[in-house]
Amino acid sequence: TVNGIPFILRAITRHLSIGDTLKIEGIFRVSGNASSQQDLKEAFDLGDYSTIDLFAYDVHTIASVFKQWFRELPTPLFPFEIFDKLVELRDDDLETALKQILKTLPSPNLNILRFTLAFLKRVSTYSEHNKMDESNLALVFSTNFLRPKAETIESTLGVNRLARMVRTMIENPESILDNFCLLYTSDAADEED
Repeated sequence: TVNGIPFILRAITRHLSIGDTLKIEGIFRVSGNASSQQDLKEAFDLGDYSTIDLFAYDVHTIASVFKQWFRELPTPLFPFEIFDKLVELRDDDLETALKQILKTLPSPNLNILRFTLAFLKRVSTYSEHNKMDESNLALVFSTNFLRPKAETIESTLGVNRLARMVRTMIENPESILDNFCLLYTSDAADEED
């Protein structure tokens, strides 16, 4: 990791930021090839990063592995004990309530969240092309960032609320996260490699 950001996240965001890649329609909505996805995930899991050639994979496969990384965390980016608090948030003062809850996130999670939100904010700036505005990104990523320890009717019903919360974070990260800076660039993500 560099600055607490795992290599897989840095490599994928850097690759997806090349040229007009972020303009590809449905970049995070369209699933990649399952077999290629598994191959790429295994390559990252092995840790021999010098052998990974992201140009050998299609964009949707790479984007799918990015989502999969969050989905397969043993403890989600937003730990289980925070899930119920987030589901209970009301829209009337969402930003203030989110800011308080996010202060309780472990530092590594908070660093990854800052990095990822900056990237997703950048992705959303191309929504005219990629059809991935803040709402669509939130629908895709909310279930990858957050999940209950056990599925219940209440947790299933809370999915839309969680998507609104993630949308709010993508739209306004600088007002919700302390020390948030929108200086994400592919070079900044790679500055200590």
